[in-house]
Amino acid sequence: MAALRHRVANAFVLLVVLFAARQALASPTARLVYVRGEGGESCPDEAALKQDVAAHLGYDPFRPFADNTLYADVRKESDRYVGSIKIVDQAGVERGARTLESRSEDCSELTSSMALSMSIAIDPRSAFGPAPEAPALEAEPPAEEGAPAPLPAPPAAVVVAEAPPKENVAPRARASSWVVLGFGAYGSLGEGPAATAGAKVSGEIAFARASLGVEVRGSLPSSTDLEGGGRLRTTLVGAAVVPCARVGWASACAVALLARMHAETTDVPRGASENFVHVAVGARLGADVPLASDVALRLSAEALGTVAPFVVDAGGSHVYESAPLAGLASAALLYAF
Repeated sequence: MAALRHRVANAFVLLVVLFAARQALASPTARLVYVRGEGGESCPDEAALKQDVAAHLGYDPFRPFADNTLYADVRKESDRYVGSIKIVDQAGVERGARTLESRSEDCSELTSSMALSMSIAIDPRSAFGPAPEAPALEAEPPAEEGAPAPLPAPPAAVVVAEAPPKENVAPRARASSWVVLGFGAYGSLGEGPAATAGAKVSGEIAFARASLGVEVRGSLPSSTDLEGGGRLRTTLVGAAVVPCARVGWASACAVALLARMHAETTDVPRGASENFVHVAVGARLGADVPLASDVALRLSAEALGTVAPFVVDAGGSHVYESAPLAGLASAALLYAF
């Protein structure tokens, strides 16, 4: 028995070491928010920019769930294209910013330079990687005798400028978004006559700083003994709209719930079985814990106030009245794509 415990302990230590090594060797990642502002509609799209960054790094670094968020913005000002880049960590602290400019008529000249800067911001080690080979140039035909040599075309100028004030680099077009599906369980106190648990399924459209979600939830029966004998049991099935503001891994949300509350009394004279409309609004605080590049665990707590209270009658008297306030705690597994 002691030998078995020793083997199990060794296996556990080995798993911990392997997990730590995997985390240490993991390539840096980031979440991308790319905006083509006014005049930048002809610039390469998000997919092309991601591909350019991946070519510099040798892998695709962009994930829906990542500790750092990389903001990139391109726009046209007068006779030049302007690109702004900044990287923000999971605490919402800006870790670096840069502005690039190009007077070339081709915006891809600018985004190519931005892709290089972005790759270094994500993984500084990429700055020491081998430089890409220059494409072979076709030989030009010799000039005719006596003809003046043609002037070379001026190269597109890409200059580094000081980062403008933050109000000038705010996105002026819709930011990139992704879809998140969630499956979870919750415990509640105050939604029925006794504490109970339930399950929920959610879907949301997420942006860098906000999200809009819809949840469908259902509770297990909540029951209690009545004074004078008998028993009351309730169940809840409903849907909620959940708009959220997000900073890194944390979120603060509003919750609006519309549900059907089914109440049933047994073992009492003139027992009742009724359905009630349950409306509640409140707030939620949550935290997302990344588990993989596209998977996270969301932990949350919320408080809901009852907007439309109801009363259950049985045997000619009130046996239950909905609580004015309910509290919930939940855990959900999220998948982003």
